[in-house]
Amino acid sequence: MKKVLGIFSLVLLTFLFLNSRTTGNEVSWGYKLKDKKYEGTIEYKDSKISHDVQKVLTKLKTMGVTKSNLKEFKIEELSTPLVKIDKDGNIQVYIYLSEIKDTHLEQLKALEVRVESVNREYSIVQGWAPFYNLEEISNLGFVRKITPPSYGKTKSGSVVTEGDVVIGSNDVREILGFDGSGITVGVISDGVDEIAVSQSTGELPDNIIIGIEGKGNEGTALLEIIHDIAPGAQLAFSSGLTDIDFIDSIRFLTSIGADVIVDDLGFLQEPFFEDGRVSKEVQNSISKGVVFVSAGGNDADQHYQAVYVDGGAINENIKHVHDFGKAAGQDSNPAMRILIPPLQSTICVLQWNDQFGKSSNDYDLFLFDSSTGELIDYGIEIQNGDDNPIELAVASNTSSDNFRGVDIVINLFKGVPKTLEMFFSSSVVPVNFNVPEDSVYGHPAVPNVIAVGAVSVKNPDTIEEFSSQGPSTIFFPFFESRPKPDLVAPDGVSTSLTDFNPFFGTSASAPHVAGVVALILDKNPTLQPSRVKEILGETALDLGQPGFDNVFGFGRVDAFEAVKSVDQQSSRNEDTRESNGGGCSLAKPSPYNGKEAVANAAIFVLAITVLRKALKGKRA
Repeated sequence: MKKVLGIFSLVLLTFLFLNSRTTGNEVSWGYKLKDKKYEGTIEYKDSKISHDVQKVLTKLKTMGVTKSNLKEFKIEELSTPLVKIDKDGNIQVYIYLSEIKDTHLEQLKALEVRVESVNREYSIVQGWAPFYNLEEISNLGFVRKITPPSYGKTKSGSVVTEGDVVIGSNDVREILGFDGSGITVGVISDGVDEIAVSQSTGELPDNIIIGIEGKGNEGTALLEIIHDIAPGAQLAFSSGLTDIDFIDSIRFLTSIGADVIVDDLGFLQEPFFEDGRVSKEVQNSISKGVVFVSAGGNDADQHYQAVYVDGGAINENIKHVHDFGKAAGQDSNPAMRILIPPLQSTICVLQWNDQFGKSSNDYDLFLFDSSTGELIDYGIEIQNGDDNPIELAVASNTSSDNFRGVDIVINLFKGVPKTLEMFFSSSVVPVNFNVPEDSVYGHPAVPNVIAVGAVSVKNPDTIEEFSSQGPSTIFFPFFESRPKPDLVAPDGVSTSLTDFNPFFGTSASAPHVAGVVALILDKNPTLQPSRVKEILGETALDLGQPGFDNVFGFGRVDAFEAVKSVDQQSSRNEDTRESNGGGCSLAKPSPYNGKEAVANAAIFVLAITVLRKALKGKRA
């Protein structure tokens, strides 16, 4: 089967003003077309190899690259945020099999597939396959399809985080005497490239447990923040650069006894309107007693969601363009414009509310240059009843000085109106039609996950404009409007790492909450995840609208109030708690009887509580 999309001519109005006048031809619904038109057609080959990988193979063929001459080319430069290829011609892929058998793995290895991970539950092999063997691999009877991996998107936008004082965790350690001892906190992020440096300077302890090392340094930054909040906690790390790695890391951290797991990754190829495989694995870990904390996302200022509105035809082939303007109650406009910062790339991800693996509504995605009308990229996968409701396209800005304008056009090739939703893999600036609401997606939207939004450490009563907002709308297996985020915590804080000082985004906020959870569990390790989440909500400082709202959740986390409210169930006696400064403890008899001790402790905590409330304004 082929989709043939004929000659495109799209206009883009002046760089920042979609409604300004420009030379061109008017179509009946008011959008202007450039005089220059595209020649030729776009052909889609129905294959087991995804269209995104096919586009790379087509480029290699056009360049004349073969197995024997590939060293003559810098083919690694063909890599995009969506498809990665190395200098030896290997493309990182997910190979979906009918089932996982040792004989199948041997056949893949015989075709030079370098296997990284095997997920038997979903029958996926993650690895690197040479481009010149992909067609032969796809022809194997047990291979169902070949796609790029689902890559994680980080949520970031003697050093101690300033958030320690803002959320009161310093008072928990100094006044209440809890530091996270006996609790294991696992981190899933990109990597820990400079962890040895942080350990050598005393920012991190030497005994961190490492699973998948990954690549990058954001994981090191998260670990530093947790260690500042809960210095007694055992720390662990495992990378989640792909969603299969993420699932493996959850299982690893759970297997070593993690009490808390915190992550700052989002997977834009996971379903927006239902729980995907990452969400299901997160739910599984929570059912085993793990408290799961997740960065809520930085997408409130770069998100789109609306029900499809037919805007008519652009030409004889593109007949049912989504009208962004009418969908927003404005004048007709067939394009959402974004600006890409200098030297940046982004993946535009479109989904609609069909169930994964069952979509028969066929939407297509096109990206055009705002200045020239040039077609940059497109997603035109076929949805014919057993496919995923998703299209992806990539746009890059090679300029080192200027933003690049990109116009996003959505066409309904076949089907009925559905709810459309778009996210982006990196920071972009929408010029129009941005929708802040409903911008929490994926596993942070799981009900028992603690999804964390961001407030500035310098102004901790004000939400960061990028902090993702709720609710999170789920359609399958039944309709739900999930209240999110759950809490907010500071960002813009200090770490010892050059690239994360200051450290912005919900990536910086989430580890503050994870550290607080360690303090709570230090006082009462018997608490279940649902009760920990309740305690955090009940004791949070209410911000925004009274009560819960979809911007701040229950409010800013308050470590002191949270830990103070917990009934202590620890077997350890507070009088024999180890001091922060040494490795031995000193026990001495109390001069009070039990009732007197309780009464005096209550008076002391009450006095400190009053003092903290009086000082809150100064701390903020």
